[in-house]
Amino acid sequence: MFTFLIDCGVIDSASSFDGPPQAPQGVDQLAACLAEVDQDMALAVLVEMTTRTLAYHAQGRYPVDKAQDVFKKLITLLGHGTRWWTNTDLGSWNPVTRHTMDALVVGTGGGVLVAVLAADED
Repeated sequence: MFTFLIDCGVIDSASSFDGPPQAPQGVDQLAACLAEVDQDMALAVLVEMTTRTLAYHAQGRYPVDKAQDVFKKLITLLGHGTRWWTNTDLGSWNPVTRHTMDALVVGTGGGVLVAVLAADED
């Protein structure tokens, strides 16, 4: 997962203000930012992060019904016993990128790992 975030270019080694980096700088720091959640919470976060912008809660990329349909299918494909982690409870978050706001949901089940990341600036 940490390699994924590095490869996406969303983790820097220092903040933009010459201070310490805001994003996790290793696997252990990333794991500390994530909390395990149940399937319902994972679905709620996935839908919210794709239907509303993180900074201003304006209309996002997808309508709610489309997002619910897509992510319910994803949950079904991963199967029973899938474990979910996220850095947000939709009210606060633990930053995992260099962006002002971010939301990450990770699911693992059926031998597959899925990560959905949204980032926004205000």
